[in-house]
Amino acid sequence: MKAVYNLLYIPRKFPKEKDLVDNNSANLLPSKCSENIVSIANQNPLTNVKFWIDSRRMTESQIENLRKLTLKTKSNNLTLCNLLTIPGYSGNPLYQKSDNSSCWEIDKHSLIYRQVDLARILVCLQGNYDQTFYSDLDITNLVIDSEEVQTKMKKYGILLGGELLSNNKPFFENGLFGFSSERKNLFWLLHKQTLEETFYRNKNGYLPYLNFVNELRRREKLTFEQIGFRYSFEEFSFSSSVLAEKGGRK
Repeated sequence: MKAVYNLLYIPRKFPKEKDLVDNNSANLLPSKCSENIVSIANQNPLTNVKFWIDSRRMTESQIENLRKLTLKTKSNNLTLCNLLTIPGYSGNPLYQKSDNSSCWEIDKHSLIYRQVDLARILVCLQGNYDQTFYSDLDITNLVIDSEEVQTKMKKYGILLGGELLSNNKPFFENGLFGFSSERKNLFWLLHKQTLEETFYRNKNGYLPYLNFVNELRRREKLTFEQIGFRYSFEEFSFSSSVLAEKGGRK
């Protein structure tokens, strides 16, 4: 089975001219976050783990630091990939400016959230794989070859991160998902709907995702037990000046 696990990191702002001239080498990721990325690769040794970045938003030294991170895995399966190689990213005006909002942390429709919500789907549409997965950088427990994941993927072709609430109602969030090649066309449609929401309506991509999940579950009568995955995550503290929106719980 050919599988891919996508990770994504987009700093909120482009570097200042002084940072580019000085080739600022400041680490963009907290050490625990870096460790978790390596752990994700080590937990999935037979999977191609792709760590997507926007090179325009980093100095050469910062990119080199992330490149060195890929050398720390035991199975040599972690690859640093540039979002600018994707035409739907590099050519989209949505990604050509920083989020300079002073209240971006509380405004979940701020530009950085819109950028990441669209990009997380876009990276999963690249390449041809039997199974494709995405998670935020803080997820700690997605093991693709595990019995839990493969039982659901082989039977239903989809895996959605979430949990059951106290009233036994399912809650799904877009920080973790996976799909089989047979389901890929559905995610192309989700990308189109998310593009309309993030680019034309200036809203984050959670509502299109939620509508997508609800319609899929309604149409195919799918329960949380059949397609849901209870995620675990570790909270990381990012510097506000270079913070990468890591998905967040919406």
